[in-house]
Amino acid sequence: MDERIDVCRPRPAGRGAAPRGARARAGRALRLLAAAWLLLPAPAAASEAPLADAAMAGDANRVRRLIERGADRDAAQGDGMTALHWASFRNDLDVADELLAAD
Repeated sequence: MDERIDVCRPRPAGRGAAPRGARARAGRALRLLAAAWLLLPAPAAASEAPLADAAMAGDANRVRRLIERGADRDAAQGDGMTALHWASFRNDLDVADELLAAD
C-alpha cells in the first residue's frame, strides 16, 4: 500500500515522528532562511537619515528645521526610503511642499 505523507499537516498522535526526508527538507529550509537573514542590510540608525525619519513621522515642522540646518535631502534609510519617498507614500502634501520648496 502506497502511503502518502503530507509534510505540511501534523501527523496524528501515535503515528511517530515525521519521515527523515521531511525533517531534512525542513532543516534545509531553516538554514536557507538563516543565510538569507544574514544578507539583509542592517537598518540605518536614526541619525543617518534624520530628514527621512521626520518625513516618515509626518512632521513637516521638523522637516523644515532640518532643511534649514542643511540636512541631506537625498539621505536614505536602510531600506532605501528617502524623505520624498515617505511624503509620497503617506500622501503628505505638507512634507512634500517643504521638501520641494527647498530646491
